[in-house]
Amino acid sequence: MYPRPGVIEPLPALPDAWADQGSVAGIGARGGFVVDLSWHGGKATSVTIRSVGGTRTELRAGAFRKEISLQTGE
Repeated sequence: MYPRPGVIEPLPALPDAWADQGSVAGIGARGGFVVDLSWHGGKATSVTIRSVGGTRTELRAGAFRKEISLQTGE
């Protein structure tokens, strides 16, 4: 995740050695969120965002933008 408050951007600098495929779970993101994600071919294929205290963020992936509002625990 790129460290910008209010923005979650998965895989902004994925190392070439990991680009083929992989997944991570429980990555903390600024603003009170936890992210699980999977990727294939260097692109995110699945992203799950959970709030542990945050309420609003934006998911960005290339040209994709999505405002997200969650309650704690969602």
